[in-house]
Amino acid sequence: MKKLLLNFSILTSVISVGAPALAAGACFSDDKAHDILLSKEAFLRKEIKQKYSQSASRSRVAQSILNAQWDESRQAYFTGSLHYWECAAGARCWVHATLNCNGEVALVEIGD
Repeated sequence: MKKLLLNFSILTSVISVGAPALAAGACFSDDKAHDILLSKEAFLRKEIKQKYSQSASRSRVAQSILNAQWDESRQAYFTGSLHYWECAAGARCWVHATLNCNGEVALVEIGD
């Protein structure tokens, strides 16, 4: 009987842990999206350097990637700000990355 109860408790703990839940409409778990984006970290830093002639620190890009969340309106994962700068007098711009369901990563620029 003890063995049966032990097996049952192990089974229920495995079932309760299960696979990570997906956000509504998301095509990857957050962990999977973060892994894909982290694998593109060097690419993103290179693109920022080429496009904006400024460097984005490795730690800032990694932290922004780890803060990526599913954005239902974009139908993509959207990172925190990878880099920011003054893009016009008194105006700031930020660059983020997106990861769509096809696994494509792109930079997105937002300004105020």
